[in-house]
Amino acid sequence: MTAPRSLSQLDILGVVLSYAVVAGLWILLSDGVLALLVRDPGALALISAIKGWVFVLVTSALLWLLLRRWISSADGGVATADPVSSHTIRPFLFIASFIVAVTAAAVAATIQQHKAIELERLRAIADFRTRQVSDWVRERTIGDAALVQSSQFFADLYKRWQLDQDASAGETLKRRLTWLADSRGFAGVSLFDANGKRIWGSGDAPQQVADELARAIASVHTDGRIARVGPYRGVRGKLRLDFVAPLAGSRQPDRDTPLIVLHLKPEAWLLPTLQSWPVPSDSGETLLFRRDGKDVLYLSELRGRPGGAASVRAAAGHGRLPDLDQTGTPGAVQYGQDYRGVAAVGVVRQIEGSEWFLLTKQDTTELYKEAMKEGVWIVFTGLFALVVAAAYLALQRQRQQLVVSATKAQAQRERLTVLGLLEAIVEHSEDCIFALDRDGRFTLFNRAAANTFGKTADQVIERDEYALFPPEIAERQIAGNRRVMELGESESFEETLPVGGEMRTFLTVKSPLRDATGAVVGVCGIARDISARKTAEEAARTAAERLRLVLDATRDGVWDWDLATGFADLSPRYYDMIGYRPDEVTADLAFFQRLVHPDDWARVQAVVASDLRGDTSSSEVEYRMTTKDGAVRWMHAKSKVVLRDAIGRPLRIVGTMSDITERKRGEEALQQQAEVLRARNEELERFNRAMIGRELDMVELKRRINALSARLGEEPPYSVGFADIVRQEFGE
Repeated sequence: MTAPRSLSQLDILGVVLSYAVVAGLWILLSDGVLALLVRDPGALALISAIKGWVFVLVTSALLWLLLRRWISSADGGVATADPVSSHTIRPFLFIASFIVAVTAAAVAATIQQHKAIELERLRAIADFRTRQVSDWVRERTIGDAALVQSSQFFADLYKRWQLDQDASAGETLKRRLTWLADSRGFAGVSLFDANGKRIWGSGDAPQQVADELARAIASVHTDGRIARVGPYRGVRGKLRLDFVAPLAGSRQPDRDTPLIVLHLKPEAWLLPTLQSWPVPSDSGETLLFRRDGKDVLYLSELRGRPGGAASVRAAAGHGRLPDLDQTGTPGAVQYGQDYRGVAAVGVVRQIEGSEWFLLTKQDTTELYKEAMKEGVWIVFTGLFALVVAAAYLALQRQRQQLVVSATKAQAQRERLTVLGLLEAIVEHSEDCIFALDRDGRFTLFNRAAANTFGKTADQVIERDEYALFPPEIAERQIAGNRRVMELGESESFEETLPVGGEMRTFLTVKSPLRDATGAVVGVCGIARDISARKTAEEAARTAAERLRLVLDATRDGVWDWDLATGFADLSPRYYDMIGYRPDEVTADLAFFQRLVHPDDWARVQAVVASDLRGDTSSSEVEYRMTTKDGAVRWMHAKSKVVLRDAIGRPLRIVGTMSDITERKRGEEALQQQAEVLRARNEELERFNRAMIGRELDMVELKRRINALSARLGEEPPYSVGFADIVRQEFGE
């Protein structure tokens, strides 16, 4: 035997060059293949991360193989057993391929699931905002502007003012138009004559007429139809939105018809509504736009460009959002770069009755944010499974080498060191790891399994399932193991097993074990105790069911007000009590104020303010509420702030509402009955006093007659003893 030689500089250079060649080919080929196969940026980022972990795993294995080969060749003629033979590599490659395939499938499914959830949320937000804006436009156009157009009263006042020179009629018209603008939330109102000349304006009405408004006035003079102008930038760059209506009254509008312009501030409702996002989001944005040739003009504020409403134009289509060619496709989701040049995904809806469109979008990176988090954990799980599989297969191979060749003791001791490390991984795992041979006898039983089932490895190895379980459960386990070996496929399932005198739930994965020829020689498995999770899930389901039963059983309405968004979640019973359907209203403070009786609103507002300040832990208040059919009902409400932020600001308040109308009616009836009885009692007392007074006068007369009879020496004719008693009783 020759002396072992050390590695030369050439050997080290060979290892480094081999590693460099494999790494370079991996980067060149894998990036090229990914660029051809994957177009989605979020999916590409996630797959690139997985590719990086696989690269580390492959290159680490390559370095280990090269070093082992050079060290083996450097040994002076002593043949050592190669632990990575084809009998070990083939099963490992098979199991590794399976684990990689399952991991990739799980990652892909996770990506698709989160993507579907986020896209559905985008569609829901788009539909909700579109409905809000459409209703708002319809209310302003069909409601307010149409009211002005059809008002014969306004038309008569204008005629008396301008044609009959009645100044008082003019003042009345101005006063009524100002009141209309203020009551409907307009910033101001302007009056134009038949020639398009501005006669008068109120409030925030512009002194100078912008070109956009002038064109709209000319159009209304031509066709006599109500026109909406803007949002647009006025003469001084101020953002405006106007509604132009002919003041025709009952006659048909013509070129001699004066015009009313209702000026609205977009920042009063429209822009804040579009800027709000109903759920936490880093990039979620709702944009209002209209076509501007082949481009689009954004009408709302942009998160990335403050002050850009009605001034920012951007290219559309050709990889840009929005794509006008896809705008009319129902439910279509658009991908591309937004006005910032950032990759985004969005949903476009058209505002009914207008040339406006609504784009609800968010960055593509946020679309895949949660998916990437879960994908990383799935990859870690797959890598751990690869390590476990490699550890087990290497352990089996090393044990065979130790039995077959006692002459290779030195090599076996080196392998035992590696086996000890791998076995330590298996033994220190918190999951139960086990393996059985073809005859159903345990060949592996790690420490976690021993601690869980109360049996040591020595008590279980070389024995079957009957060593752990009662006969009926052991038979079931044996049948399951046999099925995995016969089908040659892995199974994942939940099972309930007796542990320490109680039944516990395990999430178990069983896979077939194969030898070098690919024949199934046993089964291995990993079992995790998920009893605590199942108990928590059952408790959550029980709590949810109890809450549902309580809500179904009670006659109270329940509300949950999110102060951050301004919207409340109302229970079905609440909607039944007020007579509205959920799709008929927007559950916010304005809707609630509309329901409360005006005489009670100040008291209700004071109670809510006290709750929000934290003056009391909870509060109660009674008030009247008007239902959809116009009925007035008495309500008794309880409320409590249940969530505040770090500095004490209220974030969430919940409460209940009970209908106490019948009780109130009963109290009013009892009060009225008591008033009637009190009046009758007073009347009866007055009558009794009158009757007794008359009787006392008669007694006094009899007493005088008795006195005269006594003076005359005669016997008194009357007896007045009872009358004296009555007189004493009444104090006379």
